[in-house]
Amino acid sequence: MVPDVICAGQCVIDCITRGKELQPYKKDVYRAENVILNLGGDASNQARALAAMGFNVSIICGLGRDLAGDVLISALAQHKVDTSRVTRTECSTPIANIMVATDGSRMSINSGATRLPGYVIRPESACG
Repeated sequence: MVPDVICAGQCVIDCITRGKELQPYKKDVYRAENVILNLGGDASNQARALAAMGFNVSIICGLGRDLAGDVLISALAQHKVDTSRVTRTECSTPIANIMVATDGSRMSINSGATRLPGYVIRPESACG
């Protein structure tokens, strides 16, 4: 497939926790309204939106050879995004932990994996 669009950038898993209790219900354990996993990252978000509009879309990003990377590859494929240009390495796949308070304010906890240390794009990904 020759893509109409190639999206390059970050692809992450967002772990979103909404409405965490202010006080633990038992020692060091809190409840929340819900905890969900979503696809996130600029490249992933744009690729999915463009694919939903009917464009042939490919994504260039770096993912680890881990469960999080497998989940992202599978989810992108379900959204009809070509993942043949994704580079899989021994790096960890980025995961963002996003806490959303009951008033709508939010904070994010990210590991160093979001900086994609050690990730180098394959030159053939962009042109091949």
